[in-house]
Parts: sequence; C-alpha cells; structure tokens
Amino acid sequence: MSVLATIHQGRKKLPPRFLIYGIEGIGKSTLANNSPNPIFIPTEEGLDEIDCQSFPLALSLADVENNIRALIQEEHDFQTVVIDTADWLELLIWDSLCKTYGVESIEKVDGGYARGYKHALTPWRKILEGLDILRRRKNMAVILLAQGKPLSSLALWIFLYLLLTLLFFRNRKKENQKKKLVYT
Repeated sequence: MSVLATIHQGRKKLPPRFLIYGIEGIGKSTLANNSPNPIFIPTEEGLDEIDCQSFPLALSLADVENNIRALIQEEHDFQTVVIDTADWLELLIWDSLCKTYGVESIEKVDGGYARGYKHALTPWRKILEGLDILRRRKNMAVILLAQGKPLSSLALWIFLYLLLTLLFFRNRKKENQKKKLVYT
C-alpha cells in the first residue's frame, strides 16, 4: 500500500483532552464533574463536597495505573476520566522513583544531576498513553486538573505547549484557507 493512500482528510471525531489549571478551591473539580458521565481518579483529598463517582484516593502510582487499566479493560458507561490532580500525581511518580532507587528525594534519584526528573518522564508517558487509549478505544474525554502553583513537570509543560502550538497552527491554517493560497 502506498503511503499516500493512508492520508486522512477531515476531522477525526475523538473526545477532547483538557488541562484545567487554577488555584485551590476555584472550582476545577466542580467544572470537571459537569462533563459527560465523569469518573475521578483522585490523587489528593478534596472531592468530599462534590457528588461524583470516583475511585478511592490513590496513594501510589500503582493505584493510578490500576485505575486506568481497569477503565481500559472492564466494561463501563463512563464518558470522561478526570485526574484530580496532576501535580499530586507527579508527587506519586516521584515517590515511586525514590522507592525504586532507595533515596529520599527526586533530586537524588540515579545519582542526582536532574536524572530523577528525566526518569519521571517514563511514568508520565505511561499514564498519558493509558489516557490516550481511553480516549481512542473507549471514546472517553480526558481531563487533567492541576493546582495553582508553578508546574514542575516537563511533561505537563510539553502537553500545554503542544496544545497551544496546535491551536496556533490551526488558526493559521484557517487564515490561509481564507486567503485561498494555491500551491503549484
């Protein structure tokens, strides 16, 4: 089959992915709870005041991975998965790496020199891959909530950067289509 025969044209009907970032108590979880049939994967306390469906509080990275795996493998009616919050998930990732390497701080993982942060990208990729499987195979929207402090994970910054880049080029493409550019 020719590579050109695999070209797709038009919109792909996939559920959206969102990163909702704000200060504590502003209503991020309440907003996410208004999405279609959400299931929360809580990594921190705070859902007590919201009438929602959620897994038990994740106390480890393995808990989060098991919850995502269950949503992938088991039948359910959920339409949205919500990670509440990504910054606390990052702490679970760091804790997992610290246990693996027998150290007290992400700064000391694998001998230091920022290696811990680099190692943290692997579990982040695994989590994001699981969320993408939910989006593509289970047709679920994905919402990541994050607290109002500077994000320290490179993965979240990359996600935000890619999203903004995508929106920029999408708008640029629309402008070019309006100008009816012709390539010869």
